[in-house]
Amino acid sequence: MALRGQKNSQSLTLVSGSTPPVTATLSLSVIIRPPMASPYTGRVATIVFDFEDGAGNPAPVSGFGIGALIGDPGGELFRFTRVSDSRYTCDVRFQKRTGPWTLTVKANAATLIADPNVTGPSADTSATINLGIVAPIVKIGVPTQRPITARPVPLTFDWMYTDSTPVPMENFVQADATTDVGTIGNFRQVTGDASKYTAELTIPQSNTSTKVTITVSAGSAQVANSNPAVLGPLEDTHRTFEIAAPTAVAQVTGADSVCVLEKDIIENDFLNEVIPHLGDNAGGAFTGILELVTIDDAVYLVVQVRKFTQTVDDDGDLVTPTNPENFLSDLQAGAALVRVNTTNCQFELLKAYSDVTLAARSLTVEGTVLYFIEGSQYMYEDAVIFSDPNWREKIGGVYKIEHPSRTIQDIGRNWRSATTTDNPDTEATDYFYGVHGATTAPIAMVNDALHIITGFGNFDDIGQPRGEFPVNRIGNWNWIQHHDQINQRLSEVLTNGRTGFDVLKDIAIVTNSILGFEGDLFFMRPREPQKALNGGGSGITATQQQITADELNWGNYPSEGWLYVDNELIKHTGADANGQFANLVRGDEETTAAAHTGKFDITFVDHLLTLNANTLEMPIKSIVATNDNRQHYNRVRLRYGDAEEVLVEDATSIAENGARLLEVTVPLDDHQRVWAEWLARSYLARFKDIHQILNLTLKPSFHLGVGDVVYLQIPERMHLNGTLCQVLEARHSFRNPPTTSVKLVTL
Repeated sequence: MALRGQKNSQSLTLVSGSTPPVTATLSLSVIIRPPMASPYTGRVATIVFDFEDGAGNPAPVSGFGIGALIGDPGGELFRFTRVSDSRYTCDVRFQKRTGPWTLTVKANAATLIADPNVTGPSADTSATINLGIVAPIVKIGVPTQRPITARPVPLTFDWMYTDSTPVPMENFVQADATTDVGTIGNFRQVTGDASKYTAELTIPQSNTSTKVTITVSAGSAQVANSNPAVLGPLEDTHRTFEIAAPTAVAQVTGADSVCVLEKDIIENDFLNEVIPHLGDNAGGAFTGILELVTIDDAVYLVVQVRKFTQTVDDDGDLVTPTNPENFLSDLQAGAALVRVNTTNCQFELLKAYSDVTLAARSLTVEGTVLYFIEGSQYMYEDAVIFSDPNWREKIGGVYKIEHPSRTIQDIGRNWRSATTTDNPDTEATDYFYGVHGATTAPIAMVNDALHIITGFGNFDDIGQPRGEFPVNRIGNWNWIQHHDQINQRLSEVLTNGRTGFDVLKDIAIVTNSILGFEGDLFFMRPREPQKALNGGGSGITATQQQITADELNWGNYPSEGWLYVDNELIKHTGADANGQFANLVRGDEETTAAAHTGKFDITFVDHLLTLNANTLEMPIKSIVATNDNRQHYNRVRLRYGDAEEVLVEDATSIAENGARLLEVTVPLDDHQRVWAEWLARSYLARFKDIHQILNLTLKPSFHLGVGDVVYLQIPERMHLNGTLCQVLEARHSFRNPPTTSVKLVTL
């Protein structure tokens, strides 16, 4: 398909001898060449623009750029390229799947190089691409272990297009999936996601086969609401995997030794330290182990202590009354954190608790360090009575023990709604929920951070409306990310009927973060660069080789890289525990070492991309820059709860650039207005200035990762000398030649 624009003409008279005058016409038109296929089923298409003069010859032009193009909604323009002075290309990424999509070149978008007075095309010129839907594919999922010993074997069926976009499907039933071993049952669609189905494969115990093949028949399902019907997959889809009989569980038949705690009950320092409020006649027994972990030859135990009163008779013998009143049925049991050295059966009491609901929970080992949090969800039951009147002050603490030391280190307090007193009941405060001190889930360690699901809630109220007592809602459980101090409280993790990635995207929205993967590990990093301030605010000279950094905004000090201070790059090899950087290389990478005064900002740079006189081969193959207009907003309306909203704006940016409104809905409750206002202002601070998106094609650069801060030093290209950017995407191509494509946003 090619559309020729109307010509913009100008006459030129040529005179030679007695020959009659000849009039030549200078004109300029554009031919738009979209893909030939119709309907077009790809997600990305390259459009070619050929400029011609009145004689149909190539016409070299200037001034033509991506700003001269107008695309219909449902398509994103990117990667504008000049092939020659008369030919240009631009790529479009389609969000829509079917129907027409039109691209227009504005009138007079280019100027004829031979005669700047000639512009063209004389009128808007358009081309239309007819998009056609393609058949979806199905991916059959099985457990990752090899061979598979799970019984029954869980199966998943994920419907998607070839670019991995999920596709809602209908008329997909159990009979459409077959197996050559065993039987498929418990077939169902995942609630809330019509692109996902699950089933179970039952394998007879008598089976001797070592492989199983699952098959989904061609054309077995229909794209939901498609008319005419679009069926998939195009052909039979198979998944073959290895199976093996489940491994028999080894039976314990004996032990080398048994550790027994033998002490007179009335002199039992373990028990009496647990229950001092009962007086000297307190006693009891260990009645159960709540948690257990091991480090080297040591076993750490959280044990429950059953309490009762005791007396001594006339003969001096200990008497334990048998009447029920003496078993303190109206109070809780106690608890103790105990360490046992299994090589010599030595018991150590590390900490005692008067109430079992206040005891250590979620014991987690990272190397030789034990982490735990204090507090149980059961403390919030209405019937719970505390023997310790100050129990509120003793929950929510996060602690660690560096084995083999017995010292318990306090690493932070887990608060939410900063009060332990009665409900303040004022409009200026967040809804009163007290202290988030309870947990039922293990603590996870990821990239030197603790991740804890914590809070309080009544499991009996799952699925029930808020009612009169919102304090009992299961939604009061939160995901806490915990570094040296608690620096991020993530919002409610609502998982019913939603994929894990849906939840993660919600978390990314409310924390303004970037999602990525490093190897097999998922990570979440703030979109803002990692920054700090110089300690003390005293400044540094141009030759000083030491800087003390403090007020780090996230993470830990990088082990190596560069400090960026007011256009100067300073190379470093890491800081000590106090944030002291020493032996710095000032004015690195041809920047200028200078004095920096006052309390200046320090930005941590992960990588340099440079081009200078010493570079033999340019590492950057191509650069395409566009304004990040889709991320430029100076008014933010944030909706949350049932019908609540917050509106903030920046008057200066509106006056300079016009009003641009960002509307976003976040999964916060009605009572979380303080958090919603903070979030809206953080969005405004991030988006009120115009940034640029840079698409770079590089030599293979596998060190670049999502979220990294990059310093561009390319004085010959687009004024990018000394530009700070952050990596939004990084993709590697292993074709010949291998390359890395990186999308950056300027900071």
